[in-house]
Order: sequence, then structure tokens, then C-alpha cells
Amino acid sequence: MDIQFLLWFQKIREACGPTVEMLVNGVSMLSTIAVFVLFLVYWCMDRKTGMFALMCFSTGQFLNQTCKAIFCVPRPWIRNTDIHPSPQAIESASGYSFPSGHSQTAMSSYGALSVKGTSSTLIRVILLVCILLVGLSRNYLGVHTPQDVLFGLGMGILSIVIVTYIQKHKEKLCGFRTVIVGICIVVVATAYVILKQYPGSVEQAVLMKEDAMKAYGFMAGTIVSAYYMKKISFTTDHLSIKQRVLRAVIGSVMIAPVYFGADAVLVLFLPMEAALWICTFASAVTGMLLVPYVFEKVEKRTIEN
Repeated sequence: MDIQFLLWFQKIREACGPTVEMLVNGVSMLSTIAVFVLFLVYWCMDRKTGMFALMCFSTGQFLNQTCKAIFCVPRPWIRNTDIHPSPQAIESASGYSFPSGHSQTAMSSYGALSVKGTSSTLIRVILLVCILLVGLSRNYLGVHTPQDVLFGLGMGILSIVIVTYIQKHKEKLCGFRTVIVGICIVVVATAYVILKQYPGSVEQAVLMKEDAMKAYGFMAGTIVSAYYMKKISFTTDHLSIKQRVLRAVIGSVMIAPVYFGADAVLVLFLPMEAALWICTFASAVTGMLLVPYVFEKVEKRTIEN
């Protein structure tokens, strides 16, 4: 039934032509850029909301990649050669299929913003529509089955529930012992993904490991950052538009080389898995701790002068 559903969507996609397909790929990209949206919220709009959403994002990524590694469900076009996914969408459809990472990311990111970031019904509706459109886009483009998308959305909701519970009981759950436990869980998951023997092609297994290392490194960086951020007094209150724009520029300039380029250097000295893990760990720490620290020092010096 799931394959028939995708074949039905495939007929619609073929009938609508490449222009609509390009637009739907653009909708799918809302998930890809989500982490940068969350960093901008964290730096420039609302520190608490941004941190909450980043924690939901990283938790969802961790859960998603762990499930992919456990279940190893092949992509639809591998299960049935009648499925011809969008060529552009295949580029971001690495690793295994279940659950949908784009759907999970959309829900854990934009869902978190709708829960904590706004009291506007209109904005919440817009965020919800974006989440649903991302999920449908993965079906339309032929890279995920309906159950992949539904479980991905459910995993995003679960990540929001987990982070909400942790923040509600932060006096008990946000101590150094919890940091150690969290890092140990990430390390165990990392070892499991690296050592496991995967079905399917070698390429698929490699992509699975690379995606998981990115998620696990970011998760570890988020755990460390969430603990140490209380030592930084940067605020998003009473910022002028100029200050918000300046923060967005400075933050982007600082995090971009780490997020996009550090792995290319590290891979010269380390295995790819280790390079990606360290790179995304550094990205999380840079975005959540180092960038706000720079904001705090620069703005304090500006006030003194």
C-alpha cells in the first residue's frame, strides 16, 4: 500500500512537471536550514526559546539516526524499482529510510518554536503548515513512504516532550552527573553505529554512519553547551535591529567555517566518522557557547567605551 501511494504521487509529479518538482524540493529544504534558523533565534530573538528548540533539534536527530541504524529500512526505490524519486531529492536522502529525518527535523525544530517561541495563533499555524508540507514533500519526491514520514513527525514530537520534561525538572536533571550520563549514552550509540554490520550496499552503510556521526556529535555538543551556558550572561532582551543584524552576521561568520569546512581538514588526520563527530560537536559548542561569549564581551566593551 505504501508503494502504491508513492506511485500515485509519482504520477502527479510527472504530470506537474519539473517546475513544481523544483518548488517542492525547495519546501523540503525548510528542514535542511532549520538548524540555522534556530541559531538565529537563539542569538538574535529569544535566548531561552532558541536553546529549547536547539535541544529539541539535537534530541530528535539523535533518536532518528539511532532508529535508522537499528531498523535499516531500505529506501523506496530500492524496495521497488518502479519508484523513480526526484534526482535532486536523492542528494539529501542518504542512508536508510525509516524514520524520515526531514520530517523529524521539521517537527522538532518548528514544532518547538510553535510551543515556546510565539503566542500568535497565525505564526503557529504557519509553522504547522511548514511542518506538514515538509512531510508531504518527502512523499511527493519519492524518497520516503508515508510511515517514514509519520514516524518522523512522531519522533519530533517525542523530542519536544523529552526536552520539556528535562527543563521542567532541571534542578534534578541538569547537573554535571546528567551531563556525564548523556555523553556516555552518545558514546555508546556512536560505538554501536560504527561497529554494526549493515544490510544493503557498502555505500548505504557509509552514508548511515556519516549521518549518525553528525547527529551524535551535535548532540554531545548540545549537552555540554546546555550545562555551561548558565555561566554566560548574554541576553536577547532590548536589542535594536542593528544589534540583531550584527549578531546574525557575526554568528554566521563564526560558525560557518566550523560547520562546513572543519571536517575537510580533520579528515586528513582522522577517519571520516571521527572528523564528522568532532566537527558537529565543535559546531554546537561554537554556536551555543562561543558565539554568545563573543557577543557578551564585544557588547560589554562597546557600552564601556
